Amino acid sequence: MEEAAGMGEADAFRRLTALPGLGPWTAASVMGRGLGFADAVPVGDWNLPSMVAFHLAGEERADDARMLELLEPFRGHRGRVLRLLHHGGRHPPRRGPRMPLRPLPGPSWRAGKGSLR
Repeated sequence: MEEAAGMGEADAFRRLTALPGLGPWTAASVMGRGLGFADAVPVGDWNLPSMVAFHLAGEERADDARMLELLEPFRGHRGRVLRLLHHGGRHPPRRGPRMPLRPLPGPSWRAGKGSLR
């Protein structure tokens, strides 16, 4: 694994993905953050495509293909662009449950004496 730091990008990617349990997303993440490859883009991430599309195109949602299309002008530094966008502070609108949080039932319920409403 230490030899991957001295290899070219394609060879390092092949070396890392040859390790059992280490897939393309993890290999690209390690190459970008750990080995310093400036162009490493972790494809398959849940949030990255939408973050890139939000910053570079004003779109709320995107997939990996759209992310790579938007990052193409930055080829050679795409990993660096991802880090700059991530630390920029702005993020796409969150999509999640909108129901208010409810308090947990009191101690009488835990003892079997109460009921949930």
